[in-house]
Amino acid sequence: MVAKAEAKEWGRQNITGLWGVHWVPFDGDDNLDEAQLRDHVERVLRQPMEGLSVAGMLDELFYVSIPERKRIAEVVAEVVGGRLPAYCSATTDSIRDTLDLVHHAHDLGYDMAMVWPSPEHARSDKILYEFYAYLDRHSPIAISAYSTPHSGRLMSPELAGAVAKLESVCVIKYVTWDFRSYLAAKDEVGQNAVISYPMEDRWLMSKQMFGNPALYSTTAVNLFASADGRSPIADYTKDAEQGNWTEAYRKSLDVQPLRDLWTELYDVYRTEHRHPYAETKYWAHVVGLLDNPAVRRPQEQAPPAVREKIWRTLNEAGLALSPAPEQGEAR
Repeated sequence: MVAKAEAKEWGRQNITGLWGVHWVPFDGDDNLDEAQLRDHVERVLRQPMEGLSVAGMLDELFYVSIPERKRIAEVVAEVVGGRLPAYCSATTDSIRDTLDLVHHAHDLGYDMAMVWPSPEHARSDKILYEFYAYLDRHSPIAISAYSTPHSGRLMSPELAGAVAKLESVCVIKYVTWDFRSYLAAKDEVGQNAVISYPMEDRWLMSKQMFGNPALYSTTAVNLFASADGRSPIADYTKDAEQGNWTEAYRKSLDVQPLRDLWTELYDVYRTEHRHPYAETKYWAHVVGLLDNPAVRRPQEQAPPAVREKIWRTLNEAGLALSPAPEQGEAR
């Protein structure tokens, strides 16, 4: 784990490149499938990336208990075994439960705990700052802060700058609908922490022109890839890191069909106020990361038409490892 006093320097040295995610498999009785989780994480680790998000939003957080979240974190920590840096999500609706998960992540050896505030703590910049300041005082490890619409309110650039000064905060994942807000926040944060804009469509531009060091904790890292290690994002990122920017941008254009599909699926966050768990989980199945893509009830599975579109797009991109879905298939 990364001690609080070492957080900022560690972040500057290690939060670079592609940081991926994982999903959580359930069995036919809606229980956590630990055997499949272990296998799934091994497949994820075959994909090119520099770091891993664990037990995060893709755990289907509103459908799992805190004891289950702890068990997921324990299993994934065993599988990862220190092979790459990893943070563990600790977000809950209770600051006490959040701090309990921060300490649990510390005890398991995670490098950081990722936290975004609950809607109750996202009412104003003052309350948001006090939330992170409380965690900073009581956390034994580095904190990865997260400005996200999941909390109901995004950080202002000024708040990002204040949070970045806290001793434990080494990185801020800064989601915004307006890229200019990210640039303003980057100016406010300065050298006090890494601040990453996690949207793949602006990854190359933000890296080349504004020094964004990491495509940090986004499903695109794993969905725009396959379980056999092929990764168009890793390919064009490698070109960029070698200074071959023209080739990097050319290869990035080839990813546009995947980018369009990802954007379309995530649009339900705005239109239906829900996270596309079922859609991204089925996508993970198509690229060979999950055998069983079922989401936990009472959620609905991805409908047949969506499954067919996902499979067709990925097959055309050469990334589909699962067979085409059968007409009307429901898993």
